[in-house]
Amino acid sequence: LLRIIPRREGKLPKEFAIQALTMRSLGIAEQMPFTATLTNPVPKGQIETSGTFGPWQKGQPGATPLAGNYSFQKADLGTIKGIGGILDSTGTFQGELQRIAVKGETQTPDFHLDISRQPVALNTSFEAVVDGTDGDTYLDVVHAKFLQTAITARGAVTGTKGVKGRTVKLNVHIDDGRIEDLLRLAVKGDPLMIGRVGLQTDFELPPGERDVIEKLLLA
Repeated sequence: LLRIIPRREGKLPKEFAIQALTMRSLGIAEQMPFTATLTNPVPKGQIETSGTFGPWQKGQPGATPLAGNYSFQKADLGTIKGIGGILDSTGTFQGELQRIAVKGETQTPDFHLDISRQPVALNTSFEAVVDGTDGDTYLDVVHAKFLQTAITARGAVTGTKGVKGRTVKLNVHIDDGRIEDLLRLAVKGDPLMIGRVGLQTDFELPPGERDVIEKLLLA
């Protein structure tokens, strides 16, 4: 039995802090059950996860298998400048360290943009592939819904060497949504238009400290 409890978060990698890690049947030639508690900084929240890791692939660490489930609770979207809400997410993962298939869902009952501060209940389900060696995430499909509008998106969240943060690039479709739902997110007060809307756009959100609305690119 191996149990790791770091004394100071400041000595840990900046992207997340491991609060506790427990591994059993420890051995590089064995499949090792584990439980872990992580603190995620952006959005800020706590991740509880359990599963199996190994056997360790000495010549090719990225091929080391792993599988399990996670729970990400009370994540504060307000730690991303320009948006807000409290997000909960649960899901499962399996694959190899360099290619982890993740399936999950999220619920954010009070999602909002700071520009309008009109909250909506946003629910999503998603399938993604995560490269556990660098954190890049490739979104096979995301299904999202708020009010009467359903959204489908595909894309990636990737880093660039030498640049702090990650870039979000998505292709977004709305087949039969409501224009008043979109305006509710972006405009204070009652929407000025109502009606059905279809949308197809390339969505890019570069890294940086600016407000989401100020740096968001749509084509």
